[in-house]
Amino acid sequence: MRSLCPVWPVLGAIILVLAGCRNQTQPRVVRLALNSSSADWRLSVNGTNRSGDLADSTLTKELVRLRLRQGDVMLITLPRARQTGSVKRAEEWLSHYCQSNSVAVYLVLDPFPGVEIFSVRAYHWTAPYDNPFDLARASFFCEGQFLGQGRNGFEEMLGHIERERPRQVFILGSLFDLSRSFPPDSSPYEHQRDRLDNVLKASGTDFIQLDALPGF
Repeated sequence: MRSLCPVWPVLGAIILVLAGCRNQTQPRVVRLALNSSSADWRLSVNGTNRSGDLADSTLTKELVRLRLRQGDVMLITLPRARQTGSVKRAEEWLSHYCQSNSVAVYLVLDPFPGVEIFSVRAYHWTAPYDNPFDLARASFFCEGQFLGQGRNGFEEMLGHIERERPRQVFILGSLFDLSRSFPPDSSPYEHQRDRLDNVLKASGTDFIQLDALPGF
């Protein structure tokens, strides 16, 4: 197990509207990567339909169209040495967008040897915003596909790992109330971590553990 530890006016107004929107789509995993040699981005949703290089303006339009909300998670890869100007403005927009819409952000600084976010399978869960430990009300997913709810959902996630035996996994969670005294790695399977560790070990699976942020 390894651990990592000015907003554009018009789009800013759109974000505030979208923050109150709720649609019926299942929680999604959005992956973003800033190219280290340019100011372009790569984007995928639930591990599929990875885009080509996107300019900042196209990226923001795509994210507004997705109407991300609490329950969705975003994995972002950024170079450690980043450019200024338009890239900085795009990062500020992304951070504000995720905070406004209560989207959990997981940040991976590049290079991080052996981890490529578009290749690592993502399992994810949702839980009440005010209680990330509530297993009975938690739901579990693999790349946007519903696996189950409560303890049964957690066990189905473990069974999925046992059957598929992926080399690496992310296990990501919905954003919770960071103003309270919850630890950074709060999860509904807090009391089942030994069970998770045993399944990961038996499957030969490396759990790339990340902490959720409201923005970055």
